Amino acid sequence: MSEQQDWNALSDDQFRAVFRSWVEANCPAHLRFMRKQRPVFDEVSEWYHKLADKGWLSPLWPQEYGGMGLDAAKHIVYVEEWARLGAHASRTTGSD
Repeated sequence: MSEQQDWNALSDDQFRAVFRSWVEANCPAHLRFMRKQRPVFDEVSEWYHKLADKGWLSPLWPQEYGGMGLDAAKHIVYVEEWARLGAHASRTTGSD
């Protein structure tokens, strides 16, 4: 897992920019705007592992348990950016 950062200390605009930049650079193109709502793990495993390595798999979980520890405002930005980027967020991200 990557080094922990206090995402809530960033402004919403700063967090949005960091999140957007990383997802745009790392999310495989074939996972953008997927029509399939629940792809099987084999289809998303590479992306899932990138998110896990970054510590971005569970936005609401505390960082000490492998999550991002986002507050409500940052979680809204997180959800908005997934939708805007058309990137697949695993159904296990704690954002359902």
